[in-house]
Amino acid sequence: MLTRSQKHTPVLLAVLALGLAVLPVFGQPASERDLPAQGEVVIDVVNPSREPYKIAVPRPVGEVRAAEMLAQVMRNDLAFTGSLEVLAERSYPVELEAEGLGLEPRRWAGIGAQGVIKGQAESLGGDRVRIELRLYEVVRPNEAVVTKVYTGTIVETRVIAHRFCNEVLRYFNGRPGPFGSRLAFARRLARTHKEIFTVDFDGFDQRQVTTNDSINLLPAFGPRGSIYYTSFLGGNAELFCTGRRSPLLAYPGPSMGAVLSPDGQKLAVSLSKDGNPEIYVADADGSNLVRFTDHPAIDVSPTWSPDGRRIAWVSDRHGTAQIFVANADGSGGERRVTYRGGFNQTPSWCPREDADIIVFSGVTGGRSSDIFSVNVANGDIMRLSGGLGRSTDPYCSPDGRLVAFASDARGGGIHVMTIWGGRVTKVVSGHAENVRWSTKVPDP
Repeated sequence: MLTRSQKHTPVLLAVLALGLAVLPVFGQPASERDLPAQGEVVIDVVNPSREPYKIAVPRPVGEVRAAEMLAQVMRNDLAFTGSLEVLAERSYPVELEAEGLGLEPRRWAGIGAQGVIKGQAESLGGDRVRIELRLYEVVRPNEAVVTKVYTGTIVETRVIAHRFCNEVLRYFNGRPGPFGSRLAFARRLARTHKEIFTVDFDGFDQRQVTTNDSINLLPAFGPRGSIYYTSFLGGNAELFCTGRRSPLLAYPGPSMGAVLSPDGQKLAVSLSKDGNPEIYVADADGSNLVRFTDHPAIDVSPTWSPDGRRIAWVSDRHGTAQIFVANADGSGGERRVTYRGGFNQTPSWCPREDADIIVFSGVTGGRSSDIFSVNVANGDIMRLSGGLGRSTDPYCSPDGRLVAFASDARGGGIHVMTIWGGRVTKVVSGHAENVRWSTKVPDP
């Protein structure tokens, strides 16, 4: 006789293929506490208490095309942070050409600026430019606190702007930002046709990764620019990787939700080869497969801790879909992290130094799915999203400051918000699911 989880395996296949919520698989007893309602915050462990730092980003002087792109991209990047307020261009002093790369502090202090980014783009002939960018603090204007010089083509100006904004955040917070990193996601092109795409985190340079006219899901960034994904190309849900034609893992039952360890050496994946979904760990090439969980319940959606020493996943072993954590080497046993809600799914561990945070999607108030965070140390839960339709598949940026997620609101798409749920910005329009964020950002 099949166990309850073995009976659910065909259901999971249908869920994967059609992109349905995993709600029919799990039940929720009346005794389970609901997740926080909109406006209810249990403990906000990462919300900055100070007012946003006001920064001005005037258009650099010099080569017009490069200057326009630099200003546009830098303003957009810094606005994502929520901790920096980019002042409106109409408030800037008018004598920018005369001021050059220096700073007249009284003019900028007069509009409320605490920081100013100045720049110059010099044509080197053809489409090549030399770009110098400086960050000033108005309270100490005699010398820039960050100065960088770059050379490249006009097309590369966007990457240069991302690189400098990463250095701005490094100056203020000690860690570079996520600017220039990429998102991966699955997109439905027909009812039984989904392909994998990637895009810059701010919505530019969208690229199609798979073109096999099958159902491709659950992408994950791998070493050297590779993308892991689950595909029904051969009829069963098997694990593939770009750059090779044959499956990386092909077993009876679905192979789904692969995610690479922070060092890129290991992968964790959910396999049903022994009858019910369990978490397995293998080398990045699929070799040396080791079973990580061993329970008759459903175990899916693994995610690695930032240091690679722990794995979190979703299991219904206590009756509802909850998040569990265990050491990656199998020692110490598992620990339940969430005790609220009954449909907690798709966890993503955030690489933060100030708090041990996992973001996940959960259902509240009946059937509405929103994004939440949980403090792994103490179980405190915070609601991050609300009012955006069905919000799913959250994933943290490589610096832990931002969260990307999919939503079906207003035609669907990918949104990016701060880790405390502020400044929600739509970056990709159209159907999207299984959002993942790369760990790579441009070099300084």
